[in-house]
Amino acid sequence: MISQENKPLHQSLESQSYFTCPSTFADRASADLLSNTAFIDNLIATNCARLARNYKLTTGFLDKNKVPYHKGSNVGFFVWVDLFPIAASAAAAVSSRPCLRGARDANETSLRAAEAQLEQMLLQHRVFLSTGKTFGTEVPGWFRIAFAYETAYLLEGLERVLKATKAFGREIVAGQEKPSPVFQILEEIRPQQEGLLSN
Repeated sequence: MISQENKPLHQSLESQSYFTCPSTFADRASADLLSNTAFIDNLIATNCARLARNYKLTTGFLDKNKVPYHKGSNVGFFVWVDLFPIAASAAAAVSSRPCLRGARDANETSLRAAEAQLEQMLLQHRVFLSTGKTFGTEVPGWFRIAFAYETAYLLEGLERVLKATKAFGREIVAGQEKPSPVFQILEEIRPQQEGLLSN
């Protein structure tokens, strides 16, 4: 337990603090900054306003491009998005074969493999998103988009996410000509995920 009366914790921190002390100048500057309540109040208000603006910008982009995301968040600096339906739409646009439609018995290992391959496609497009697996999501295909960036940087990142996800969907279709683990995996996904999300 962390409290002022936790002697083992105090002893542990004392033994480590010798190697982690800030300089006197940094310590004094931090103390002065944090004791300036007017500055802190303004900083918090400005931060909240900027986060709200970027949240609206991000969710507006997602709505416009029909990217499913978890609605109802009111704190934080990220949005959960489901990228598998966008890959499915891109695949359907160039093929009559139903991709990402499949069976309800898709196993999590297969779905997580598809999620990892989509993550690699995102990296090839020079954008990094944290996968749902990293945060213990039950349904594969969900990624976390952080929106606490400058507007131009954020919009560029969102465009890259969309482009990479569509490229991934086209890669699924390419798997129709020759057996592709990506195609086989993603054909199984959507109904199983819809069942999990509706519970």
